[in-house]
Amino acid sequence: MYKTSNYMLEKKYRLHLQKDFDLVFKTGKYKNLPNFLTLHYLKKDNAELRIAFILSKKTEKLASKRHLTVRQTRNIIHSLLKDSKIKNGYDLIFIIRANYTQLGFDQKTEKIKELLQISTLLN
Repeated sequence: MYKTSNYMLEKKYRLHLQKDFDLVFKTGKYKNLPNFLTLHYLKKDNAELRIAFILSKKTEKLASKRHLTVRQTRNIIHSLLKDSKIKNGYDLIFIIRANYTQLGFDQKTEKIKELLQISTLLN
């Protein structure tokens, strides 16, 4: 079962090595919600679900707003993981765009669900 605080993903759910990022970007697929989110994903045979978030300083200048957006997005993913709504065995990289940072929490939740639905990663 998924247990952690609202601010951090459990370590087994984190994608953090550069070689893993490179592999997802080079050999994986991607789906895009223009000006909101891009999701790069790669099916792994024997692995757990691993997730990373990218929010550029060019997208949002203030660190406090960048951190808030990533915390909210982690919280959305946490709730989806808790309900087992995301398929296992994938590496996911969410690239957050400028318009997404301006949305409210409920709108961000809908955008994440929409993007995962388009990618056929929802159970």
